[in-house]
Amino acid sequence: MLKNVLASKHYVNPLVSMVYLVWSFYMIYSGMGFFVLVASIAISIYLGIARKLTILLLWVALPSFLILFLLYGLWDAAVTTLRIATIALAATTAFASPKPQHTAYMLYKIGVPPLIAYSHLYVYRFLQLLSYALSEAIDAAHGRGVRSRFKILMLLPIPLLVYTINTSTYLAEALYIKYPRREKTWVDKPGFRLVDILLVLYILTIFILYILGHDLLVLKLLTY
Repeated sequence: MLKNVLASKHYVNPLVSMVYLVWSFYMIYSGMGFFVLVASIAISIYLGIARKLTILLLWVALPSFLILFLLYGLWDAAVTTLRIATIALAATTAFASPKPQHTAYMLYKIGVPPLIAYSHLYVYRFLQLLSYALSEAIDAAHGRGVRSRFKILMLLPIPLLVYTINTSTYLAEALYIKYPRREKTWVDKPGFRLVDILLVLYILTIFILYILGHDLLVLKLLTY
């Protein structure tokens, strides 16, 4: 997983992804979430994560829809659930679109120490290690004759907690001893590509149309 993230050829400039995130929240707040949804779907397809995001959105949307449906009815539940799914999709695509190396470079350029700038890389690596530990714990439970999923879920927290604490300690000690206080050479620096230009043009176009449409509506109300 980490190798695919670092070596991906499909990515967005970190500055553009941050602008996209702010624009997405503003447009959703303004009731223009449809354009955010279109852009988020297009970005997820470009990044190749659309299938994985579908599972995530279903996991987020279905419980919300059922609870809201019981409390407020079908229409309100559908509208609110769609807004929740749009927010989740926009945030996920915004954070997944830039390369981790590029994000670290941008953070370092604004004064963030490399140890903190690379923190998201540690998270990627740690999640991969946790997935290995989870697989080993499940295999160990099966080897002891435990087949029930409920019993396995009851047995997993303790070994995973011990593994996480031990690994975190080793990681902290290694970073303190070996990690450089300054980064002198950056092999992979961010730049602006065609996808960044297209995304910025889309953001500006929708934002300008929204502002113009909002001003025309206010003018009509004032002159009515």
